[in-house]
Amino acid sequence: MILFWHKLKEGEKSRDLLERALVAYCEAAGKRKPRKRNRAVSEGEHGKPYYPALPSVFVSVSHSGGYWTALFDRRPCGVDIELATRSRVSEAVIRRKFTPAEQALFDGAPGDETTFLRVWTRKEAFLKYTGEGLSRDLLSFSVAGEDGAGRPCFRGEAEPFYGEPRVILAEIDFASVPDAGGAPLPLIGALCGSPGDLRILPLPEPSAEDALEEAKEYALGWLETRMRTEREIRDKLREKNVSPEAADGAVRFLAEYGFLDDRAYAERYAAESVRKNKGPLRIEQELVRKGIDRDTAREAIRPYRDGQDGGTDGGAFETADDPRTFRETAEALARKAYEAAGSPPELDEKLAAKILRRLASRGFSASDSYAALDALPARRRPNR
Repeated sequence: MILFWHKLKEGEKSRDLLERALVAYCEAAGKRKPRKRNRAVSEGEHGKPYYPALPSVFVSVSHSGGYWTALFDRRPCGVDIELATRSRVSEAVIRRKFTPAEQALFDGAPGDETTFLRVWTRKEAFLKYTGEGLSRDLLSFSVAGEDGAGRPCFRGEAEPFYGEPRVILAEIDFASVPDAGGAPLPLIGALCGSPGDLRILPLPEPSAEDALEEAKEYALGWLETRMRTEREIRDKLREKNVSPEAADGAVRFLAEYGFLDDRAYAERYAAESVRKNKGPLRIEQELVRKGIDRDTAREAIRPYRDGQDGGTDGGAFETADDPRTFRETAEALARKAYEAAGSPPELDEKLAAKILRRLASRGFSASDSYAALDALPARRRPNR
């Protein structure tokens, strides 16, 4: 068994830490590092994590008071930790959830916090080993018994759940494990699993090379689903707690091999947006929000402007029925709203204002919007 511990940093997620811990476990156990796609974590019915692509790797996770731990083994296992200074003593819980043998461990002192946590972590570790979690009645099993002299004591073994000949239930000696400052880890914990040596290791930080490769794999995976801008890639890497240096390297790699091209992204996004009847102001705003500089955004929408705006003939549409310019698109939308209103022979100010608001919400300029009103087959125009 190998137990990794880690002091959580802001924004770190257990799934990401599990992926890093899996790589560290394989290296420490002399196993080949699994490929990125084989590191995905799933959860069982009651939340127990497992690796679908790695049936010979078992893991259990626990966290408390800013500390995170993951126990790895070749057989089912369970781990639970609690911050040693955390007050969790509840006489009501002791009465309702602890067996008589477990209650006897308190020796008449139900407020004993350390004893409470030692019982609780053992019970949790066993339930994580079985994968049942708190769906199982805590009174259905006991982590305590009596020694040869009839005195209350903790059991060193648990009832096997997966057919093993023996299953140990033991306290983790965190007092002998120093933190980054040299002080003992302030934790109380227990583990449950097949007998064997236990190694307690700090979760290693990824090397610069590993961090860069991980950043590349993340980014390439995101680009498999759709094109993305440089800012989007950087934002998602930041969410994964990738270092700025690794993010820079990944972005350079993507750009060098043509996987990342903000100009091509802007052109494709503009074409798709025009097909969705969006106007130039909205498309430009959305592109800028995605990290495209304003000049590139305006260049991307130029083919869809009218010739009077300095654009090209705009042949980016797939069929002859698609509008070719923003002006034509605005006219089509205005005509649709006009017809939905019953095609009145006179365009009153209320209907005109409604059409103008709809065009403005889609990002069309005032000139295109009023030109669309002028193109409607109505006998009277509102004053402007």
